[in-house]
Amino acid sequence: MSLVTTHWQALNDALDAALDAPPNERAAVIRAAFPNEPELQEEAHALLKAATGAPMLLDHDAWQCAGTWMQQAVDDAMEGATGNDASGNRLSDNVEPGTTLDAYTIDELIDTGGSSRVYKAHRSDGLFDQVVAVKVLRQSQRRNFGERFAQERSILAALNHPNIAHIIDAGATSDGHPYVVMEYVEGTPITTYSNTHRLSIPERLQLMRQVMEAVQHAHQNLIVHRDLKPSNILVTDDGQVRLLDFGIAKVLDATGGPTGVDPYETQTGAHPLTPGYAAPEQIEQRTISTRTDVYALGRVCYELICGCRPVDADTTAPYAMMQAVCEGNLRPMHEQFADRPAAERDSIAAKRDCTASALDRYLRSDLRVVIEQAMACAPEDRYGTAADLRRDIGRYLDNRPVQARTATSWYQLQTFVRRNRWGVATAALVIALVGAYAITITQYSQQMRAERDKSEAVTSFLTNLFTASNPEMNAGTPNLTVREVMDRGTAQLDTSMDEAPAVRADLQTTLGRVYSGLGLYEQGEPLLREALALRTEGHGHAEDEADTRSALGYLLFRTGDYAEAERQLRQAVTLAENEYGAAHAAVASYLNGLAILYNESGRGAQGEPLLRRALAITDSPEARATYLHNLAVALQDQGQFEEALPTHREAIAAFRAQFGDEYPGRASAMARYAFSLHLNGDYEQAAAMHEEALALRRSILPNEHPHIASSLIRYSWLETERGNGAQAEEMVREGIAMLGQFVPETHWEMQAAQGILGLALLQQGQIAEGRARLIPVYRGFRAMFGPDDWRTQRAEQVLRQTGGVPSGPEGE
Repeated sequence: MSLVTTHWQALNDALDAALDAPPNERAAVIRAAFPNEPELQEEAHALLKAATGAPMLLDHDAWQCAGTWMQQAVDDAMEGATGNDASGNRLSDNVEPGTTLDAYTIDELIDTGGSSRVYKAHRSDGLFDQVVAVKVLRQSQRRNFGERFAQERSILAALNHPNIAHIIDAGATSDGHPYVVMEYVEGTPITTYSNTHRLSIPERLQLMRQVMEAVQHAHQNLIVHRDLKPSNILVTDDGQVRLLDFGIAKVLDATGGPTGVDPYETQTGAHPLTPGYAAPEQIEQRTISTRTDVYALGRVCYELICGCRPVDADTTAPYAMMQAVCEGNLRPMHEQFADRPAAERDSIAAKRDCTASALDRYLRSDLRVVIEQAMACAPEDRYGTAADLRRDIGRYLDNRPVQARTATSWYQLQTFVRRNRWGVATAALVIALVGAYAITITQYSQQMRAERDKSEAVTSFLTNLFTASNPEMNAGTPNLTVREVMDRGTAQLDTSMDEAPAVRADLQTTLGRVYSGLGLYEQGEPLLREALALRTEGHGHAEDEADTRSALGYLLFRTGDYAEAERQLRQAVTLAENEYGAAHAAVASYLNGLAILYNESGRGAQGEPLLRRALAITDSPEARATYLHNLAVALQDQGQFEEALPTHREAIAAFRAQFGDEYPGRASAMARYAFSLHLNGDYEQAAAMHEEALALRRSILPNEHPHIASSLIRYSWLETERGNGAQAEEMVREGIAMLGQFVPETHWEMQAAQGILGLALLQQGQIAEGRARLIPVYRGFRAMFGPDDWRTQRAEQVLRQTGGVPSGPEGE
């Protein structure tokens, strides 16, 4: 048996004392600890060398933490039988790509930890397609972590939450290595994702609220994660959090205390933690509870918000780091941030979509108090649960008093003022003259007064607007158009709503959405952007900001700015989910808005699941008709024209039932139905449906409208394939001229229209001119949709039939 095993405590005490001493005095400390025991001196020197020569543990996994190097020494001194088979042959730690484990085939190694390896794999039994992650216990760790590995499988099986990566299967390799099959998560650590997407502080906190909800679910199942850190909190491309790696989780009994024997606790000196995120009780090997995870949540929040760590960089050696944590010597966020060079502060703030001064205000706000309570040194001083921390962050985001601060009347008044800036001036004097009871009464009266003033402001605005539009009272312009009324309303906002920013933002969002519906994108965009600026300054609630972002996102993708549109629409979905819950009916409209973007940009495969989810949660028959129509478009975009037909018909019937025959949504559903009929080969029925849809759109929309242009362009394509080239050319030229008033020539729909014009010219025998228009369209489709997309392949087929597909960038 090794000296580390038999003299662990003495060696540990000597190592602590040596690490506390200056480097040139450490050898003397060890000699003094073991004056007549040269073997123990030698062992202590070896451990000191391993500790001080190791990489900084702040960046390591929990397997590579304090005590691990000592446990490794124990393992090396013990028998190696676990690494050999019955014949004495060494067993391999690795599973080679191509190896089949029951229903799964290994593709590649994606991560290696101290106790296991994680592989990307796919299901290969032919039942269905599925990509998974397979975690295999390493041979060298089967003795140390076999029981823990089995417990991890049980833990994962007990958890069922959308923000926790779930278990799928389990088994053992042919060599007897236990493995577990888990959901494969394509995402990035929460800190990296937030910085890459330049998320604001409120957006980062909303992500953390997802994490806290997942952790609370684990706690309700009597499971403490024990290793919460950014690398175990991934965010997918659609902004959803996935919590990973319950490999060192702790199971509690029904009272919240530890239950059973923890496999780690049977290993001398090896206790699971990641020093940079571990709570004091983990480092000191005291009792673990749900408040241990609360500490780690606060620690991740600190880094996510501040961009710094709570311990100075020059003290991140393992012992110094852990000593600072245990003694509570963690610096407040604003102090750490203030000590950074100006250029670094600006860089950190830019990644949070604000200025350095604005970020400093965040770091000194109630948010500081919330995070400091989460990271309190003593567990009893922290939030009791992850749910309590989540609620307090929600209160902070809503400008409401947080539980982490003493709820004095003055503090409650401050938060009320932040929520209702424009309505508290007159209330301030009353609040100063009366006591705490009067404060409560005044708050309620101010809220009612704000609602009354808002109602009166909107009523006054509409009255003045329609009075000015009345031909009997405005003889100079007796026949005002909708556009003229809209323009007058916009001008009236500039003179009548300066004192009511929340009302102004409401009206700007409405006017911007109407401009967008009329195809007047240039007029609508500045209104929506100004409204969004007011929302982000705190004028309105989260649902108001989501509504404005959704309207702006729709307008942007109609003008071809898909990247910015996607950012706005995704943020709208996130705001709505955080406000209402992911399964609330109010979220459906925001899912639909994002799905429309995906459909229009050739990503119907991404739009389809969003629309199916929206249909599952909506409680509105009117909305259901729209979602059915957009689901049919998503199938159409993927080239599934026959599969889309019944959904098209269901959408048309739903529009008619809810709105009657003369409704723009029904016209859109008919136009898209005609398109699927066309591409499914039913030309006659497609022509009849196109004709009806175009006539309906001309009758209910302005003479120059992008939807009429879209009908003309799609109908003209059908006419080329029916052999009516001259008629198709006339229709598509009209559509191009009309659409060009609303979107740039680089917009994909304009490019597609040029391609259809090329088809019409080819059909009439004008080969050179037709190809000249079709070739850039083919290249654009190939770049945007890929070579295997049905649009790209159809364009390629026409080019092959009329002279070949060009290979160079400039032509044939």
